[in-house]
Amino acid sequence: MRFVYCASAICYMLHDWSGMDTDDTLRFIRNCYCYDGGIAPYPGLESHGGSTFCAVASLSLMGKLESTLSERQLNRLRRWCLFRQQSGFQGRPNKPIDTCYSFWVGAALELLGVLKSVEGVRNLEFPDSTQDQFVRGFSKWPDSDPDPMHAYMGIAGMSLMGVEDLLPLPPRPQPEPKTHTGTCSNFTKQGMRTRPRRGTNGGEQTLHRENNVDRRSKVNVARVPTANVDDVSRGHFETRESPSSRPECRPQVDENCAFAWHE
Repeated sequence: MRFVYCASAICYMLHDWSGMDTDDTLRFIRNCYCYDGGIAPYPGLESHGGSTFCAVASLSLMGKLESTLSERQLNRLRRWCLFRQQSGFQGRPNKPIDTCYSFWVGAALELLGVLKSVEGVRNLEFPDSTQDQFVRGFSKWPDSDPDPMHAYMGIAGMSLMGVEDLLPLPPRPQPEPKTHTGTCSNFTKQGMRTRPRRGTNGGEQTLHRENNVDRRSKVNVARVPTANVDDVSRGHFETRESPSSRPECRPQVDENCAFAWHE
């Protein structure tokens, strides 16, 4: 389910859903809906707070939340998420509460429109109890060492609850029209300056693109430098068009890059 969320977030940010089979994705999410009202990482597994957020967020990004799940299913999903609150939130029934679920479950409740039903004071008290008194930051549990992930999740969870002096998280996503058909973000429509690659004449070069496709090639794949210190220091990348319409194409390794499409 986390990969579904990654793909949905990328498509949403690019305003381009052409590379994702949304029908199969929606079918997969429906198959992950569990008897108890939560959503599992994979069909047949146990409901989980993290996968529930990934599913709800993906449906919201696609603008398919209400059309994919019935009102009865949505109400059971809301109930399952609300029941995850002990003081903070747990990820599954009968599991210890954890700072990160203040965001995972809290954000799912926000997208489902019922975060206001949470006991806000108790939810804020738990992340606060995990804050290190010396180096600051938040940890998974009280008396544990803080780490960057739980520090972020703790702050994000507090932001959802409207804590003063914290910036609000972005509002609920709304479906946006597709603005272009390429797989590159808008900045690649402009010339992109790169450092010279080995074997070139030196100096910086500018890659101009028409319709988000490099003029020098007919293929569209992100070419990744090989694991070589000199190559990594140069940091050269090319963006080329992926022949997704041709199933016979497959990734191959060549001498210039880690992966390339080869017929």
